[in-house]
Amino acid sequence: MMKKKKILIYKRKYKHNYGDLVLADCCRYLLYQAADICKSPIRVSVANVYEKSDFLIRLWLKNKDAVVYPGGGLNSAVFNKMLLHIFTFIEQREQIAVYFNAVGISRIKPKKKNIVLLKELFNKPQVRQVTTRGDLAQMKKYISVSQPYPPRLVFDAAVWAGEDTGSERTVRRR
Repeated sequence: MMKKKKILIYKRKYKHNYGDLVLADCCRYLLYQAADICKSPIRVSVANVYEKSDFLIRLWLKNKDAVVYPGGGLNSAVFNKMLLHIFTFIEQREQIAVYFNAVGISRIKPKKKNIVLLKELFNKPQVRQVTTRGDLAQMKKYISVSQPYPPRLVFDAAVWAGEDTGSERTVRRR
C-alpha cells in the first residue's frame, strides 16, 4: 500500500478578502480529484499564512510532504516577506516540496523590492513548480533555477468553485 502524502495548503485568511478562501478550497478540491485519478492516498490540511506563532508554523509543517500556496496575487512585498518567513521553517525540513499554484503576477511594472522577494521565493531549492494565472513572461523573469516542473500559465483555481461546492459528496476523502 502506498504511503499517504501529507499536503499543507497555505491560505490567506483575513477579514476583507473572501476570494483567497475560495482559492484554497478549490485547490484542496483539485488535489483530491487528482489523487483519486492517480489512485494516490493524500491528506490535505489547511493553515493560515497570517499566523504569527512560530510554534504553530512548525507544528503545521511537521511530517508534511508538500506545501501548496493556492494562488492569489503576489504583488505585496509585505505579504511576500511573510512567505519567506515561513520558508525559514520549510528549509529545516528538506523533504517538503513547495508549489505555487496559479499565483497572480502583475502586468504592471512591479516594485524593485518585490522583484527581489519573488526571485528569492521562486528560486528556493524546495520549490518544484510555479504556475501563474497572470503574466507568464513576467513570472519567468523571476525564475533562474531549473525546477522539476516547468512554469506554466494555468486557470485560476476558482474556476472550479462550482464543482467544489458538491465536492464533499463526490470526492472520497482519505
